[in-house]
Amino acid sequence: MSLSVKTTLISVLNYNNFESTKKCVSSILNCSLKNIEIYIIDNNSPDNSYRKLKGYFKDIKVVKSKTNNGYAAGHKIAVNYAIKNEFDFIWLLNNDLTVRKESLQKLLSAYESNGTGVFGSITLKSENPDVVNFGGGNTDNTKEAFDYNAYEGCLLEEYYKKTQLRKVQSVEGSSILIPLEIIKEHGFMREDFFMYGEETDYCYRLKKVGISSFVVPESVVVHKGAESLKNSKHLESYYRRRNILYFEKEHYGISILKNLQKRSGIVSLIKFFIMHKTFANQKEELYYLNLAYIHAMQGKKRRIS
Repeated sequence: MSLSVKTTLISVLNYNNFESTKKCVSSILNCSLKNIEIYIIDNNSPDNSYRKLKGYFKDIKVVKSKTNNGYAAGHKIAVNYAIKNEFDFIWLLNNDLTVRKESLQKLLSAYESNGTGVFGSITLKSENPDVVNFGGGNTDNTKEAFDYNAYEGCLLEEYYKKTQLRKVQSVEGSSILIPLEIIKEHGFMREDFFMYGEETDYCYRLKKVGISSFVVPESVVVHKGAESLKNSKHLESYYRRRNILYFEKEHYGISILKNLQKRSGIVSLIKFFIMHKTFANQKEELYYLNLAYIHAMQGKKRRIS
């Protein structure tokens, strides 16, 4: 196959963060890539991000979602556009990262060498770009203990000495290349997670039908992380906890009640009910963690206010 005739749609999802999205897209434009198109989705930001992006990137398609239904639903708008316009790949990017000149090319080269699969970058900490933020796990055996990010905090120089391109249980959704043929045949990520865990669930489901996920160490991006939640950090704790409960129940058969007992305990949940009734306005991290347990047991998904 010749990658020179393959086309890639680059999907960048914005929410209330014009400056980060501008920086991300500008880093893509500095790469001088061929056979690509950038597609910016504003996830119904209540600020003026959409208008500012439309004005700043006059030669790039910028669309606004009618509602904010989260990460997968936002990127699904770009997926539908890519399929309709017969692109070969879609590269999903968080808006709170910057890419390097070779980031996409290394993902495409990994596809050329390994065939159909899902390919993810490694991420570096924006405050210290010599340190790995996400470097992937060491196994693709989804029946083993969850092995997601074995190299977090590792110096980049040491990371390259220890590992190489490999199959993993899951890549990170901040920078992920997916051949459109996979989505056409097997669908896209779940939308009911709203944010966090969708890509992990997707990689696990694809593995069950024989499609592997690869971490590509030579594809590097610098990630600030959780920019969309910078004014509501406790929501990050909520979504991460709630969605890992769903994930472990579905893929490992660990019941939510059993997981609750292991992670927090029934007594903690009872205390939460008492505190919540007495101090309803004090919504700190413990509040959201326990709320995640309650909603998981109730089967509540998607977005919370």
